[in-house]
Amino acid sequence: MHIGSDNILDSWSPFGNGDMLSRGSRLAEASGWVEDFWLLETYKLISNAPLTPKVGERGTFSLVNAINAMHALAAAPPREAVFSGGVLVGGRMFPNSRQMAAIHS
Repeated sequence: MHIGSDNILDSWSPFGNGDMLSRGSRLAEASGWVEDFWLLETYKLISNAPLTPKVGERGTFSLVNAINAMHALAAAPPREAVFSGGVLVGGRMFPNSRQMAAIHS
């Protein structure tokens, strides 16, 4: 079983922003899963990606300001950087439109 989100705020549910880390955090909190073991089990419900990538694997990951994976699940902090296939595609480090214009000028 996995948890999902369609990233749409609609009449079916007023809860949701497409943020799976946030959704996992809400599930763990509502379920009383406060121990490390259960927080790591929650991670398995929101992602099928390993927490420790292997050399040669596709570089798709997020960087967050957290002590460890369990802290990230409990706090659901903003994404500092989001990479897909090794390319920076989002997060607070992602250039805004003014920065992009300066890069391409």
